[in-house]
Amino acid sequence: MPALTAKAPAKLILLGEHAVVYGYPALAVPVASRWLRATMQARIKPANSGLTVSAPQLDIECPFEALPELHPIKAAVIVTLRHLGIQRLPSANLNIQANFPFSSGLGSSASLAVAVIRVFSAFLGHSITNPELNTLAYQVETSAHGTPSGVDNSVVSYNQPIWFIKGAQPTPLQPGADFHFLIADSGIKKSTAASVGELARRHDEDSTFIDECFKKIAGLTRLGRQAFQSGEIQRFGELMNENQEQLAKLGLSCPELDRLNAAALKSGALGAKLTGGGLGGFMVALSPTAETVPFKKALIEAGAQQVIDVPVLTNPEGDSHE
Repeated sequence: MPALTAKAPAKLILLGEHAVVYGYPALAVPVASRWLRATMQARIKPANSGLTVSAPQLDIECPFEALPELHPIKAAVIVTLRHLGIQRLPSANLNIQANFPFSSGLGSSASLAVAVIRVFSAFLGHSITNPELNTLAYQVETSAHGTPSGVDNSVVSYNQPIWFIKGAQPTPLQPGADFHFLIADSGIKKSTAASVGELARRHDEDSTFIDECFKKIAGLTRLGRQAFQSGEIQRFGELMNENQEQLAKLGLSCPELDRLNAAALKSGALGAKLTGGGLGGFMVALSPTAETVPFKKALIEAGAQQVIDVPVLTNPEGDSHE
């Protein structure tokens, strides 16, 4: 049996992160050039030897049973088997590779869940719909993040720009113009689960200030949807800047992200903000045109570990999974 492969894109939240966990809207897009790939290869000998897992970036090379109970790889396999009504693990090798860093705010755990569920289902001879995939990936995200909003698994499962509100079906969005975003890596690893948890603890202690910030972010996100769909690029950039102000008030930025945001704006970006969990990870900037080289140079000089183009086009080509 030939090897089977599935790919899942990274994700980028443009507006509404953190507030989305509390029921407010978010606008997110897939990052087609950054993906996680899961490959399944049947193993003939020794017979009934079970499943082995290899994920070099996570320092994993072990039998499936040796994975920690709450590890997202283990959770993805278990929810898939349960969904398909299959009790026994296949004799196979599962290999996982990604071309973007984990714990960086780009939805690596959602990409991992989607790719593993997709390839495991195919390997066992079952096709899976996007709604089914999204539901299963959310179950995996719950094991990884505790109380996820569901935005990460939704944008990765459907692989298109979405408007998302927790508890509701995601709404596909079509940009009214070509948007040219860049994302830059601060080099600081910070898990989204950790930053969401820290903010949740503060919210439990004093919700008034945080809720006020969330309401402002929600208003900006709603205006952002209008600007995105009507192609008002400059207006969208302004809303990104205002969203960043609220995130900074919530203590979710850091000097490294602030430095990258300032460098992007100084070089002519229309907007710049952290994306994802914050306190490290990536920031996102909006270029006024498709010419992004000056912004890349400025961001690298300001300390970015890498800078990636993320075009969101009116007529996208290609697909991020196989």
